[in-house]
Amino acid sequence: MYYAISKALLLYSAYRPGSWAFFNPLHHSGPASPYFDAPSVFGIPFETPAGCIVEKAAYIVRHGATAGQQRVIDTATHFLRGYLSQGDYLSAPEFNRGNLVILPDSVNTTGADSLTASAACPAYSGNDGTSKSNAFRATYQNGIANRLNRFLDGIVLDATDIGVMQDLCGFSFVINGDRRFCDIFQGSVSFIDISPPQD
Repeated sequence: MYYAISKALLLYSAYRPGSWAFFNPLHHSGPASPYFDAPSVFGIPFETPAGCIVEKAAYIVRHGATAGQQRVIDTATHFLRGYLSQGDYLSAPEFNRGNLVILPDSVNTTGADSLTASAACPAYSGNDGTSKSNAFRATYQNGIANRLNRFLDGIVLDATDIGVMQDLCGFSFVINGDRRFCDIFQGSVSFIDISPPQD
């Protein structure tokens, strides 16, 4: 998969000259990407205004696949003790104002499994969708790859690459409203068909 993404990004960069100056893959890598500062929205600064004191903060670790592991619980516990304590949390634990709530991810009654909400519905089966989606994509992705390969020298695209490139098309449109990269598909498939399959 990394190889396919690399080829797709290479083609994306070649299609949009100078795009590497504006495109940071970390900003589009999803919840598993390394941390980066998000841009300020509407010019609202990140700094706490002068004279304001943070009294409470709520952090919900939602995107961790290891949410119930002991190391995650330990990290959250130490963060709360250091960030929210009113003094030395070792000698005066009563001043620790943080509360750690652990929602088990092994049961569907807590609502904690928000990344796979379908898991809360026992009647739902997601297995059938993947096979149908793959069968549909097989009807057009190879044709797109063959058409694009006629214009490429030194790189050969396959159906997997086309799938990744279509994800980039959808992400580019959602992130910055730019559909120019999508133009390489020449209407061979509608925009809704190339929206990221995880949505």
